[in-house]
Amino acid sequence: MAACILFILGLSSCASTANPTRIGESSNQIQPNTIVVNGSKISYKIIGQGTPLILLQRFRGSLADWDPALLAALSASNQVVIFDSLGVGTSEGEIPNTLGGAADFVVSFMDALKIEQANILGWSLGGMTAQVLAIKHPNRVNKLILAGTTPPAGDKSVHLAPDEWTAVATKPQNSAADMAYLFYTTTVVGVKAAQESQERFEQVHQRGVETKTSPEIIMPQAIGARAYMANKGNWYEQLAGIDLPVLIANGDSDIAFPVTNSMVLHRQIPNSNLVIYPDAGHAFLFQYADQFSDHVNQFLRRE
Repeated sequence: MAACILFILGLSSCASTANPTRIGESSNQIQPNTIVVNGSKISYKIIGQGTPLILLQRFRGSLADWDPALLAALSASNQVVIFDSLGVGTSEGEIPNTLGGAADFVVSFMDALKIEQANILGWSLGGMTAQVLAIKHPNRVNKLILAGTTPPAGDKSVHLAPDEWTAVATKPQNSAADMAYLFYTTTVVGVKAAQESQERFEQVHQRGVETKTSPEIIMPQAIGARAYMANKGNWYEQLAGIDLPVLIANGDSDIAFPVTNSMVLHRQIPNSNLVIYPDAGHAFLFQYADQFSDHVNQFLRRE
C-alpha cells in the first residue's frame, strides 16, 4: 500500500479558521440548463470556473439537494457541475438499476458536455457510483473524493445502514425532522447544524416536507445500491486497483455509513487520504462546508 495520510479534524490546528461561507446569489439564482444525453433531456448547472468538479448525488437526491453553502465554497475555486441523473428530479430517462449503469451514464454526460476528464466528488450513493466510475473508466477521472459513503461488504468491518435509518430514508415524503435524523447528530452542535442547513435551503426553495422522488425512483436506486454493497461484481476486490489520488471523508457519527466503513475504504484504496469530522453525521459536508471545501481544494492542488 502506498503511503497514506490520516487527518482527524478536531479542536486543533487542523480546523479551518476561515469565515463562514456566504451564500452567493450567483450560485442560487443560476437556472438549470438541459442537454440531451443518449436521447434523454438532462438538467444540470455549472457554477464557478476552473477545472471541472462533478458532484454525484445521494440516494433520491436531486439538483436541489446540495446545500447552497457547499456549492458556494466549492465553486469559489472549481467549475462545479451538478445534475439530475437519469429519471431523477427534472431529468428524463430510466434510472439504471446497477451502479455500473449509473457510472456509464456519468461518462455519457461528460461526453455531452465535452469534458474529457474531471475531478469527481461522490456523496453517499454517489460515492458508490464514483468508486465504480474510477474502476470502469479510470481515464475519465483525475482525482476522486468519496464523501459519507461505503465500500462493498467485502470486509467484516463494513456495516450496513440500520433498518430504522433505511425506513426513514425510504419514506415517500421526508419532514424536516426526518432530514435532521438522517443527516445530523442529536447533540447541541448537530441540532444547530441541521437548523442552519435547513434555513439555507429555504432561502432557495422549500425542502423537507415534499420530495421530488417516488417509489419508481427509489426502487432501481435501491436495487443498484444493494447489489453493490453485497459485492456483486467483486467491486470490493477491484478497489485495490484504483490508481488515482483519492480523498475519503466522513462524519464521526454517520448512522448510514459508519466511520469504520470509511476506514475500510482507506485501507483498501492504495493512494488515499482520510478526513474525519467531529460531532457530525451523514451531512458533514454541509455542516463543515468551509472546512471540507478547504480539504478538497488542498487535495486537488496537491501534485
